[in-house]
Amino acid sequence: MNLAARFTLQPVQHTTRTTAADDADHQTADSTTYETTLYQSRKSLINNRAARKEADVVFTARPALRRVRLWVVIYGALLMLVLGGYYVTAYMLAPAFYSAARSSSYDPVMLHLFGAMLAFIPAAGLFATPRVYIALAHTRYTVTTEHVEVAGGMFSRGKHSIPLAAIRDVSSFATLDQRLLGVGNVTVLATNGHGITLQDVTDYEAKREAIWHLVRK
Repeated sequence: MNLAARFTLQPVQHTTRTTAADDADHQTADSTTYETTLYQSRKSLINNRAARKEADVVFTARPALRRVRLWVVIYGALLMLVLGGYYVTAYMLAPAFYSAARSSSYDPVMLHLFGAMLAFIPAAGLFATPRVYIALAHTRYTVTTEHVEVAGGMFSRGKHSIPLAAIRDVSSFATLDQRLLGVGNVTVLATNGHGITLQDVTDYEAKREAIWHLVRK
């Protein structure tokens, strides 16, 4: 018998035993890696959306309140002027005139009614300006590469937007008092007849050109 064949070395097979604890560790590690990857993916997606949204905004604007403040001063001065003139006329000039004329037919009712009518206009304007002030103070205009949007409201907010593809005309206008204060209006009209007016904005001509450039782009 061949001794070499008898004592031939056989390969030794190593058997690795996996315990339940090892399986649990592997599953925990895989779960942690998956959650970390998912968190990073979501964070990257949110950052990309925020960056894209920020990049889409061309400019934002708010109405300048200097015009409203000017009209408060004007209405207040007119009201004081009317009330002062009414007091001087009704209680000083008219009685003195009728007394000098030795007439007893002085009836101040019509004079009081006329004074109240004159004082109504500046008083109504003076009491209406706070509402206009609050409305303009909470208004914001946003122009992006996709639409023109206006958002406003103090207690309940509303939004209105017009896509750039639907805009057919962009115009600007400034009254005399607006020109003196360096502000103006920019009106954006859509093909369906609706529009948005950027009211009392500074650099209104530059804003009109920027919007029209986006429309034609």
